[in-house]
Amino acid sequence: MTTQGATGIQSTGTTDSEQYEQLLSRVEAFEARLNEQDDRIAELETENEELREEIEQKSNAIEYAHDRIDTLKHKNREQHKSVFAQLQRFEDSSLSADDSETADEPSLTKDKTPLHQITNFTEDMAERELNANLHRAREVAKDITEYGEQSPEGYVIDSKEISNVIHAKETQTPHTETTSRIMDFLETFGKDEVRTKIHKGRRIAIFDQDAAEEYGLGIPPQTPCGVILARGRT
Repeated sequence: MTTQGATGIQSTGTTDSEQYEQLLSRVEAFEARLNEQDDRIAELETENEELREEIEQKSNAIEYAHDRIDTLKHKNREQHKSVFAQLQRFEDSSLSADDSETADEPSLTKDKTPLHQITNFTEDMAERELNANLHRAREVAKDITEYGEQSPEGYVIDSKEISNVIHAKETQTPHTETTSRIMDFLETFGKDEVRTKIHKGRRIAIFDQDAAEEYGLGIPPQTPCGVILARGRT
């Protein structure tokens, strides 16, 4: 019985050497997993650093873009004020000339909006006196009955169609900022004859029907332009 018991113990037991090898194998496997985790941690830290750098770069780009937008808005407002003031001086000079006319010679420009007056410019006068975007606004106004959609409110044209009009005339698509500035000119110089609003996420310009139909007549004003209107094609 003793011999049989001893034999059973030997068959199920392990030597110190075997136990050591098993333990060593487990330790090595554990170290391998730790190394893999260390590598993964290092990889994640690298990715995290790259993401931080990318976020910082994008934040700087966004900040620069905001500064650029503010600068352009300020520049646009100043140019807008300058052009409007010069056009107003032209309108005032035209009205002064109208006052000197005889009663049987009615003025063609009296009581007309600035936009109405520039649509009556000859092509040479328009090229000489108007800046690029005001000239584009003139072209849109003159052709509004062709490109605009007639509605109960008047002739309607959206920013996309204005872009198409400019592309057709200049063979290049204008920037969004350019289209927006053109619509600003149309609304400001058209006074009560033109208004803009947002419709279905897109800005549209609505022209008074009677005024829109007169814009395309092309009757030149009786008095010459007495002031340079923001010369410099910007």
